[in-house]
Amino acid sequence: MHLRLHTILILLVCQTATGFAQSPADRYFEYEQFYRAANLYKESFVKDSTNLYAVYQLAECYRRLFAYETAEKYYKIVYEADTSFTYPLSLYYYALTQKYNEHFREAISNFDKYLAYPEKLKKDKIEAYRYYDKQATIEKNGCYF
Repeated sequence: MHLRLHTILILLVCQTATGFAQSPADRYFEYEQFYRAANLYKESFVKDSTNLYAVYQLAECYRRLFAYETAEKYYKIVYEADTSFTYPLSLYYYALTQKYNEHFREAISNFDKYLAYPEKLKKDKIEAYRYYDKQATIEKNGCYF
């Protein structure tokens, strides 16, 4: 009985701890409530303009809301500030939103930069990034039409 009670208490503590680890913005994002998430990520960005996680998530929200001009602006901020290459897809999505916004020359240039990224910068998810490499080539070719 004592062991069972102890186990239940540990599970409750772990569940509570993991519940607090996720921000409200992340929860909204997870449930695809991108407008609400964007508002909270923007608040975080305004408070701390060096918070690249908030900026990247903000860009992701706007892209998923089809607000490509705004998404482009935030992807550019992440790409230019991310000197440690924590967000290697920021350049891919920056180029993609440029394409969607009919900035074709810039998009072609940035797709080329993305394709030139060394594989070590794409970290340990090389297989996952092969999809984006193929897609970048397809999207780049679409800029010529």
